[in-house]
This record gives sequence, C-alpha cells and structure tokens, in this order.
Amino acid sequence: MTSLEVLSVRNNCLNSLPNAINKATNLKILDISGNTLSKFRSVSSLTLLKDLDLSQNRLSSLPEEWKTMSNLERLVLSHNKFQSFPIPIANIPNLETLDLEGIYKSARTHTTHTQHIHTH
Repeated sequence: MTSLEVLSVRNNCLNSLPNAINKATNLKILDISGNTLSKFRSVSSLTLLKDLDLSQNRLSSLPEEWKTMSNLERLVLSHNKFQSFPIPIANIPNLETLDLEGIYKSARTHTTHTQHIHTH
C-alpha cells in the first residue's frame, strides 16, 4: 500500500477511516466523500497529499495536525456539519482551493490563506 498514489472510497457508508490509511505515504489524492464520518483523525503521515475531499460527511471539527500537510493544494469540506470555521486549515501553507459549499454561513467568516475559495 505504500506505493498507492490515488485512493477513492467515496459513497461507501464509512463511519471511520482504517488505521492502514497512514501507511499509504505516497498518497497524493484521497477522496472520502459521501460517507458518514463524524470524526476525521489525523492523516499527518500523508505528507505528499495534494488533494483531499471530505465532502458530504458528518464532520463538525478537524484535527489540529495540519502543518505537516504542506503539499495540500485542494481541500473540499462542502456539505458537512461545521458550526464554525475549521481553524486548523489556516495552518496549511500551500492551500489554493478550499470548497466550503453548503456548510453553515457562520463557518465562512475566515477566508484568508487561500487563493480560490468556493462557498456557493
């Protein structure tokens, strides 16, 4: 699994990620959209990750460990249950695209550190 670069587990009714995901250290694209995750544990070992799609889950918060995600360029958080802006994403230095479509309006107040923000 260490040579895996793209993983899509979308629409599988997953309520948690397997621990083995952190062994996919060459992963560049991870799509976990359309599941039932209410918590997203740290994937800080996936330092090469460029694209992370967490849309259409039940997330209300994110882990704090985002500084190691220095290659992350696209983060999709749309259609989750955030009550406030997920502050940990402010620590992602190369984030270019942040999709917050369909999350609560109060969660959209902090929009610095990104070049393209989609909030429809």
